[in-house]
Amino acid sequence: MDETTQKTLFGFLFAAVTGIYGFFIRHLVGHVTREQSIANKADIKNLFEVKQSKENCRQIVKRMDENHKETCKKLDRILDKLESV
Repeated sequence: MDETTQKTLFGFLFAAVTGIYGFFIRHLVGHVTREQSIANKADIKNLFEVKQSKENCRQIVKRMDENHKETCKKLDRILDKLESV
C-alpha cells in the first residue's frame, strides 16, 4: 500500500470510530432515566388513557372509512383508464 492510500484508509477508519462513539454518547445523554420515568408516571398514565379513549377510536375509524372510500374511488378511476386502453 502506498502512503496516500494508507492515510486515506486510516482517515476513514478514524472518522467511522469517532462517529460511532459520538452516536453512543448522544444516545446515552438523551435517554430518560428510571427516576424521571417514575416521577412522570401520572403524566404517562394520563396520556395513555387519553390515547385509548373510545372517543378517539370513533374519530379514527371515521377517518379510516373516509380514506378507504377515497382510495376505492381513485382505484376505480385507474381501473377504468386501464380497461379503456
